[in-house]
Amino acid sequence: MTIKFSWKRINNMFGWNAINVLQYFYLKQKLDKSVFVQTYKIPYKVKREITKAYPRGPCFMLNLDKVLQEATNPNYLYIYLELASKRNLFDYKMRGINYLPMHFVPEYLLGLVETNPMLEVKDEKLYFKYEQR
Repeated sequence: MTIKFSWKRINNMFGWNAINVLQYFYLKQKLDKSVFVQTYKIPYKVKREITKAYPRGPCFMLNLDKVLQEATNPNYLYIYLELASKRNLFDYKMRGINYLPMHFVPEYLLGLVETNPMLEVKDEKLYFKYEQR
């Protein structure tokens, strides 16, 4: 299942607070038993926004439920979502491309990509482990 959204608008809604952003995704996908949701108090703003549709935008995620269920570290998950949001929806729809060329990865994230077990780099392409067909 493909989820389309705006990464920027979601982060702006929550003041770029990573925990609130992650809670939003878990609650939107009805995964409220997650440790990320149960460990932290859920602000009213997050509760209010989950009743609305995902903000429209050019970002997409495949198998979002699996990504959220398999994540063990909030930092890895947030980076995964951030990098996935940089992919081109048109390329995915027309050519089936669900990886991110490495030249789109910001320099400040390069070191974190290598240590993130949810991501894999092959042939100058960044693959998202839980989205592979």
